[in-house]
Amino acid sequence: MRSSRGRYRFSRLRGSSRLANPSTRYYRIRNSDSQGEQRSSNNLERGRNGRRPRRYSSRYRNGQSSSSRLDDGCKTQYQGPWRVYGYFRCEKCKRTWSSGNSWANCGQQCLKCNINVYPHLQTPLIRSKTSKSEGPEKAHKSDLCEKCKQLGYSCLQYIEELKSKRNALKYTEELKRNSDPYVDDD
Repeated sequence: MRSSRGRYRFSRLRGSSRLANPSTRYYRIRNSDSQGEQRSSNNLERGRNGRRPRRYSSRYRNGQSSSSRLDDGCKTQYQGPWRVYGYFRCEKCKRTWSSGNSWANCGQQCLKCNINVYPHLQTPLIRSKTSKSEGPEKAHKSDLCEKCKQLGYSCLQYIEELKSKRNALKYTEELKRNSDPYVDDD
């Protein structure tokens, strides 16, 4: 299709799965105003690679829309017992970082400013499909982690304790389910 300005405009035809120009795999809309509005709405639906962006539950997001929920003394939106992946941004020096050791109501200290920063977004930890030894792991900086300061020891050890408690609880529940209530052990 040729637009009124002389540039080629590739767009998906409405009601059809064909492209206006079938030889192109990717397409752009280059017109102004109404086309620009259409382009901006399409960008919200699809990411750069053509896939829909991953939507996380609102319980992981710590933004303006959730500020009313945070009035009850919660400092982060996620309130579960497990660690999550957190995205941090220092308001003073504008430094950003992310960490796989983000906890509910716990922040991390900024390296430059030495102020405690709470994550603005927390997402579930998703184990990669590749091998565990994907790259060199960074050492956990316990002196910057608020959870480590609260516990008095590394939060990585706390994770192992939680896992062992969870496994013990599962084991006892399994024993209760498998035991026969009509048989005496005496």
